[in-house]
Amino acid sequence: MSYEPYFVDVDVPDAVLLRSPDEIPAKAIVAGPKKHPNQCDAIWYAGASLCGDPDGVAINWSPENGVGLPATPSKPNEANGKLATDGGLICLSGVNCGLVVENALVDATHYSCAIRVQSPRQDARTLITVNPSGHKNYLFLQENEGMLTLKDQNETLELKLVSPAASMWVVMGYSLGRISLTAVSGSGRFGDNLVHSPVSMDLAASMLGTSDMFFGCRSHRKGILKTLGEMTLQDVLFWFDQDCLASDQGVAGLEQACRYVELQGDEA
Repeated sequence: MSYEPYFVDVDVPDAVLLRSPDEIPAKAIVAGPKKHPNQCDAIWYAGASLCGDPDGVAINWSPENGVGLPATPSKPNEANGKLATDGGLICLSGVNCGLVVENALVDATHYSCAIRVQSPRQDARTLITVNPSGHKNYLFLQENEGMLTLKDQNETLELKLVSPAASMWVVMGYSLGRISLTAVSGSGRFGDNLVHSPVSMDLAASMLGTSDMFFGCRSHRKGILKTLGEMTLQDVLFWFDQDCLASDQGVAGLEQACRYVELQGDEA
């Protein structure tokens, strides 16, 4: 299709002018409907709400509108996590910069997390961990050399996907011993790149009791430094009683929430 200019001898409003795709501002392109994450039953840790001390050290990440519990530095994080200029948590390779939401889950049966991350080297290592207090097993999501992996410490279940881009959404879901994983770049559709595992009753038993949720690390223990990578964790959405990847309706709500996060502050 060509875009030859057409001249008229009258003034017309700018809004009625048709432009070539190269001239359309990026923010004018909206992938789909958007809705505030709270309206989609999600707890939203917005990058702009991460609080720091005068030196830029991350000290508290309270969720939007007071819906949910705050995240605070994990015990090995000794003033390591920094605030990104555009919002979010900067994590460094081999350094514990993690945050934790204590008692984020109780007797978890269904939950899901969506992480908006910038991973320039595609080696973010641990993105998020759900760590039960009364069990040795835990579930974690990691990126290692361009590959995303969702698995439990006991290696009962494991899912893998290729990292779609350096800037991406990664979503993990859990439902009664079954795990799900998807990842997209930009404003992609989550259902187009989605994998599910079989059900494991052993994993389901591991999720009973209270669980802490860690951002950027595995636990309060110092752990192995190779599990700590380089990334900026921009936003986290958390559903404590819903696996958004278990149904088309859940995926639709997930996409609405993520579109809102992408366009926050934009009137589009």
